[in-house]
Amino acid sequence: MHHHNKTPPSTTTTKNRFLDRVAVWNVPLHHVSLLGVHHPAQSDHLGIAIDIDTNDLFGCQFSPLQQTSPRRLTLNNKQACNKYKSDIIKQFTTHKILQRSDSLYQKAISNSFTEDDRQTLLRLDTQVTEIVLSSERKCSKRQTQREPWSPTLKANGKAVVFWKRKLTLFKHPDLNQVSSLTTLQREAGISDKLHQSVTTSQQCKVELHKAWTKLKISQRQAISLRENHLMNLADSLAESLHTTRDKAATIINNKERDKQTYRKIAVALGKSKKPLTQIDIPSNDGSWLTLTKRLEIHDHLLQFNQNHFRQANDTPFGQHGNLATYVDPLNPRNQHEELLSGTSSFLEDTSPELDQWIQELQRKTSDEIDLSISEQDFIHCFHRMKEHKASSPSGRHVGHYIIASKMDNPMVRQVYCLIAATAVLSCSPLP
Repeated sequence: MHHHNKTPPSTTTTKNRFLDRVAVWNVPLHHVSLLGVHHPAQSDHLGIAIDIDTNDLFGCQFSPLQQTSPRRLTLNNKQACNKYKSDIIKQFTTHKILQRSDSLYQKAISNSFTEDDRQTLLRLDTQVTEIVLSSERKCSKRQTQREPWSPTLKANGKAVVFWKRKLTLFKHPDLNQVSSLTTLQREAGISDKLHQSVTTSQQCKVELHKAWTKLKISQRQAISLRENHLMNLADSLAESLHTTRDKAATIINNKERDKQTYRKIAVALGKSKKPLTQIDIPSNDGSWLTLTKRLEIHDHLLQFNQNHFRQANDTPFGQHGNLATYVDPLNPRNQHEELLSGTSSFLEDTSPELDQWIQELQRKTSDEIDLSISEQDFIHCFHRMKEHKASSPSGRHVGHYIIASKMDNPMVRQVYCLIAATAVLSCSPLP
């Protein structure tokens, strides 16, 4: 705990009580630190964190922790979808994507597909990706990241929401939104005098236009507004801690960086789940027993999982079964083909249930699988698919395919089907 020439006051909740040590050997350890907490463990020992260089330890590259950018193309934005459809049809027509895809597909089904054709297919697929991503960028002005937060930016944003909400009340006076409007008025810093002076929808539209103008200006100045806000915080912190402004700014910047990191971790982990606190297990007398102690739960689950995943070992063809040698790939006398053709025979006795199961292992057909991909296959796959499914690193998220499955013009999904079928027939994995 004396790493980097710094000694903690204690490794427990009691001062000057050093009980814990961190010992490493041949490990690229950068930092050792105390967490300052001992929750959820019921102990007076504080948690210890170590910082290890993953690249040096494992000798491999790893991706930095990043937050996924929001998609500009979403099914709920009808205007963006319509712009996307018209632009992608225009570009596909201009570059003759459908004709080029069909030409490669015809070569694949006629067994005249060459290495040059494979490279052409990869370039075509890359061009399709560039077109769909370009159309997505054009269809919406939705930003891929939020502006840095500041009180001015927040107040201007709340002002826009306030005047939009008040305009809605002029159109629908029966709506009960007085309490929410009062909260928005306070957060936006709108005076009661201004609020009460606006008595018509036309006046409200004028104020809404002014609020939008202020918000756009603050969005353009978001970085400088954020820096000014942090400097004001630094002045207040420096005064309270009796330190310099620079040191206070460093403390704030470190907390900002940690907060961003933790937020990214929270997004990556998803919703938090509560720990397992008890389990019910069958007892020897036929009743149920509830385990609540941590070690008992851990040991029982560990034993249960071991027994559960080892069940197949004792079956006839399992590792400990009497017929294991007949399916052993290293055994030159295995009966793989005989099992598939239904001509297998064993010296060992088998039960009627096992004979019936072996009978079902026979090869059902020798016909080749149809590798063509039709429009109906594409529509059936993507028409009802959820938009939030994970997608490929290329950026062609599942939203592109869902929209293609619902378009009146079949050109886009025809291109997808032809390229995918050509890749399968020619054994050409797409990037």
